[in-house]
Amino acid sequence: MGLLLTYSCEPTKSPLLKAYENEDYISVVELAQNEKIDTTNYDLLFATGDAYYNLEKYDSAKKYLLLAKELHKEDKMLFFKLGKSEYWTGGTGFAWFAVALTLDNRFEDAWYYLGLSAVESGNYKNAINNFNKTLEFNPNHHNCYQQLSLCYYLLNKPLDAIQAIDQAIEINDSSYYFYQKAVITDYLGLYRESLALCDSSLVRDSLHINSIALKAQNLVNLDRFQEGCKLVKKVIRLAPEEDMSEFSKFCN
Repeated sequence: MGLLLTYSCEPTKSPLLKAYENEDYISVVELAQNEKIDTTNYDLLFATGDAYYNLEKYDSAKKYLLLAKELHKEDKMLFFKLGKSEYWTGGTGFAWFAVALTLDNRFEDAWYYLGLSAVESGNYKNAINNFNKTLEFNPNHHNCYQQLSLCYYLLNKPLDAIQAIDQAIEINDSSYYFYQKAVITDYLGLYRESLALCDSSLVRDSLHINSIALKAQNLVNLDRFQEGCKLVKKVIRLAPEEDMSEFSKFCN
């Protein structure tokens, strides 16, 4: 009786795709640079583009993702990563995020970045609509509430801005969120409340330079010049690029 041999028909996975599955993005890029990528293989092109994206090499990411796009136009993540690569290199990514949403209208991250694109373009009303759409699918998206607050603030709607940042703080008590609320209350002339919010921010990050600077301004505005001047000097020492000239004149 002869020996029965069996052969696997499953194709051998390339080293590049194995490295990508293991999230070894540096190896993916090295293999892509050392080997000629098959430009008719979508998986190889997308993996290479995504590896560059994860390494924050966005121009190279766009190069491979654009090649992949010519082979497959139904992958929402492809268009989303194209949009983000464009966004992080100074563009808006608007068109790519819009395509991703035609493929999946419930794609919350695409709605969020579409909102960010609108903010970059100064279209704050559209941004608000996009952020609200994001919140339909993820009501705990604290970054989204923070961006909503920013948009309302820039549209001179400080009370709406406070309501939005309060929702962000309820989900994530980030130092920056307390600082953002402090900025809004300072704008309203509520210096004591702004001062308290700066303190809340600094409890969470004692070196949050913007909170220190705003606290110094609040103290000066409250005629607490000695305390304010001490913090003005601290800001100048820690972050000499910060313009404190308006307040340092009180410290001479």
